[in-house]
Amino acid sequence: HSVELWEKTRRLGGNANLASATPWKTEFREVVDYLVRQLEQMHVPVKLETEGASDKILDFNPDVLILATGGRPKRLRGFDAGEGRIRLAEEVLSGETGDLVSPVCVIGGGMVGLEAACLLAAIGHEVGVVEMLSDTGMDMGPINRAFWQDKLSELNITVHKDCEVIGLEGDSLKAKSNSEPEAKLLGPYGSFVIAVGYDANDSLKSE
Repeated sequence: HSVELWEKTRRLGGNANLASATPWKTEFREVVDYLVRQLEQMHVPVKLETEGASDKILDFNPDVLILATGGRPKRLRGFDAGEGRIRLAEEVLSGETGDLVSPVCVIGGGMVGLEAACLLAAIGHEVGVVEMLSDTGMDMGPINRAFWQDKLSELNITVHKDCEVIGLEGDSLKAKSNSEPEAKLLGPYGSFVIAVGYDANDSLKSE
């Protein structure tokens, strides 16, 4: 087939680049590098900083359109991610950690949250993780889950499981546990990192 690849950012790889951000998963960079070399060897035209807007697609007039637009990080009500106090885990994994203040609370104990928490602890931050499910790493297989849970212990990261976040109260996190009748305050924290999953980035499909 005659194929052309469009990417809206300056770099190929998407979230695979974030997956290689921690010192324990750098091999993911090799996956991206390999695929980029394959594109070059097969002479596939790659257009960076080219967003797949519907008008551009119509002008290109392809026989087949393949959408691989991934997902957007979910937002948490009451936590407006931006510079400083509240950030997205993806920003942390991209290296935007300079203005975070310890202790840091990572909200969400799935794969992305654990990787962000461990990265922050490895560069010197005091870190706590808050997870609403009964355990951390529930979106991973047993071997990966065991690895990251060992890292949590090794890096002295505090974990609060079975805690549903209600909101902020000053510098503390207000959370409710299924096993306790009253909400409790966790913290205080200097910064918050949001890692509560993804929504499909599929608006182009409807267009």
